[in-house]
Amino acid sequence: MSFAFTPSRLALTFLCAFVVQAGAVTDKAVEGYYRQPALRGPNLVVVAEGDLWNVSLEGGAAQRLTTHPGYETQPAVSPDGQWLAFIGQYDGTPGSASGDVYVMPLRGGVPKRLSWEGLSLKVWGFTFAGEVLYTGPTQNGAPGTQLYAVDPKTAQRRVLPVAQASDGALSADGKRLYFTRMGLRSDNARQYRGGAIARLWMLDLDSTAEARPLVAEGANDKRPMPYLDAKGQARVAFLSDRDGTVNVWSVDAQGQDLRQHSRSTG
Repeated sequence: MSFAFTPSRLALTFLCAFVVQAGAVTDKAVEGYYRQPALRGPNLVVVAEGDLWNVSLEGGAAQRLTTHPGYETQPAVSPDGQWLAFIGQYDGTPGSASGDVYVMPLRGGVPKRLSWEGLSLKVWGFTFAGEVLYTGPTQNGAPGTQLYAVDPKTAQRRVLPVAQASDGALSADGKRLYFTRMGLRSDNARQYRGGAIARLWMLDLDSTAEARPLVAEGANDKRPMPYLDAKGQARVAFLSDRDGTVNVWSVDAQGQDLRQHSRSTG
């Protein structure tokens, strides 16, 4: 099977939201469900039929990158656009939560295994140093997840010094870590405001100071995505349900100047 993709302004806006529902295709006979988009330059990688596909941002026929019976999910493209990290379900029971971190050339090739935990792993992207950033089980066996960064070339892994981290991202200079504490893991309760509410935090890795909240508690704020705006100023985009529906928001690097970038009411 192959499909052709036609980008739209709405779809591109919500690439930041980490989900695409019923992506637009030019042939009604091959419409499907395309999700977990990863965008880097002209390349857009999506998950469809349990495999990874690459298509030009300008549209056209998609190239199937994987064909293994196990699922491949959580794609992330390296800053140089050469490598693709993902969770591959190559060991364990198909359809379960098993899977490990792999990396492969974006144009296709043999995947290289980077983790061995095999359960509840998620890839969040690449650091600007080229490491794959992911969450996995805690080292001490405590409930929750731990943030790790692994070098695809050497497979050397380092543990990022934060607890209760369910996702995360490093600033371009690698000096600040933005991460989400808590958050519901297996429930999608709308406008949840209980004790496991997702909160955005920041840690200065060059300082002895402790981590601090990036934005005030009150809504589910998660999935930090550092970027530079049109003026070259550092900002952090994130997902928040503070207006009743999950939308894309951003603040500056210190958590000020809150802005709303999408206004979905679905």
